[in-house]
Amino acid sequence: MPKLDSEREALGNLVGKDGFALLDDIYAPTAPFWLRQIKAVEILRQVWVQQ
Repeated sequence: MPKLDSEREALGNLVGKDGFALLDDIYAPTAPFWLRQIKAVEILRQVWVQQ
């Protein structure tokens, strides 16, 4: 973890952006349906919804 608050915030923003991009790709109409059935994907989706 970065030591500076600004670096931690930047890292958090990057992780958030990457997570949303991943979920957008997985839930795109052209994505294989089985991707949505992966347990880790469902957990990520639930966490992102709660946040």
